[in-house]
Amino acid sequence: MKQKTSECPFALFRVEKENVLGPNDRAGIYGGPKQPLASRRQDEGKRGEDKITHTGIKTPQRAGVLIFHELVFGKASGKSALLLMFFMKTAIDPWLLNQNYYHGYLSKDDLPSLLYSDGDFLVRCTEGSKQKAREVIVSVLYDPGGKSKTADAEGRMEAIRNAVVQTSVDNDQTLYYFDSRAKFPSIEGLLLHHTEKPIIINEDEVLLRRGVRLAKWEYLPTAVQVGKLTGTGSLGEIRKGKLTRRDGHVVDVSVRMMKGRSELCKQQGRELVRQARLLRDLCHPNVLRFYGVCLLEQPIFVISELVSGGALDVYLLEHKSTVDREEKMQMMASASWGIAFLHSNDILIRDVAAKNCLYTTNKMVKISEFIWSRRGTTYTLKSTKKGTTKVDAFIKWMAPESVRTYIFTRKTDVYSYGVLIYEIFASEEPYAKLSNFAAKEAIMSGELNTFPKDVPSQLTDYVKRKIWDMDPDRRATMDEK
Repeated sequence: MKQKTSECPFALFRVEKENVLGPNDRAGIYGGPKQPLASRRQDEGKRGEDKITHTGIKTPQRAGVLIFHELVFGKASGKSALLLMFFMKTAIDPWLLNQNYYHGYLSKDDLPSLLYSDGDFLVRCTEGSKQKAREVIVSVLYDPGGKSKTADAEGRMEAIRNAVVQTSVDNDQTLYYFDSRAKFPSIEGLLLHHTEKPIIINEDEVLLRRGVRLAKWEYLPTAVQVGKLTGTGSLGEIRKGKLTRRDGHVVDVSVRMMKGRSELCKQQGRELVRQARLLRDLCHPNVLRFYGVCLLEQPIFVISELVSGGALDVYLLEHKSTVDREEKMQMMASASWGIAFLHSNDILIRDVAAKNCLYTTNKMVKISEFIWSRRGTTYTLKSTKKGTTKVDAFIKWMAPESVRTYIFTRKTDVYSYGVLIYEIFASEEPYAKLSNFAAKEAIMSGELNTFPKDVPSQLTDYVKRKIWDMDPDRRATMDEK
């Protein structure tokens, strides 16, 4: 007897070879032809069972998979049901992990870039904590009038509805629901039901019409091989790795990850993802390239290009006596190209400094740190704790108006670029002999760094007149010829 297959509109085709797209699926982020749920069940858990290389050692599949399997098919014992409530904090249903519309720890800030049409949906989860179990969330665009297709990100965000998957245990069986009047023994059944019957969210009747697959910047854990530790920073570990890109090409990458589960680690992880969101669509030889993120499991990864070389400030210090004028001029130029490119894409850097640039073995500067970067042409720093500020770490690179008001613009980046030029030619930090407090006073009074005597006067005059002018309106722009 021929098996009847489901007509589920979001039964998206499986990505068999890690994150490689099919030939008919390159145009967009949506899935391809429908696949029967029965055939997908045969492969249930495959994506969840893939072993992931974190530190060069392959880790076993996550705990709790068998318990989930028993519960999904109604074979759980009372003990298994109790254990499920424990594993809910650390594991996700393997069936869900195997769906192309499951996006893991995706931030709500990314939703407008993925959901475009009425009924577009995806499934994501929260991080959870000791006090609160991880939540599975269905995010869906509610736009019966079709206005969101031409709306900006803010407009689409207003049309997005979020429904938390609720759970209960009844006769040793875990049930999933949005409305307690319609409970199901699996998330699969719950989602199928709401392709025909709407979810009621704030009085809106919301149908699940089309599951949205991983975007080009979201990678499966199996696409990333993480290797040797190369350093640690304020935002976690940095390791060498290899990334299998969508076309099957393998590239060397740098992988940043947060391994802890404390609230601080979660905040730092979110900051990493924010930086990746800011830069993931950009590509320029003088800006560190971000390939994407891996959000499906913990720890989350942020994947960027692997640069052969090191920090520019370290290079300047170690080669102070050997770097000639021509090389320094090339450093200046390549840094300016990177800053100008970021400005052309409405990104403020806010922390232009040699310590935040990489210098490659082929003598190219790359802007590489974006902790303070924001999208827009103006940014005002929010109020800070009395007696200290978040900007103390880079006060010596700041423009006078930023020191006074904590307002940052493209012209304040220009001022900081002038300080970078000083670093390149002096091979030392600005205001090296001053404390942060003394440097702050010097900046506000117009006391400038003094260039070494061997720097061409034409350059020093230009920096003082067109880059370090106290009036930002009289400063040059980064693309000024």
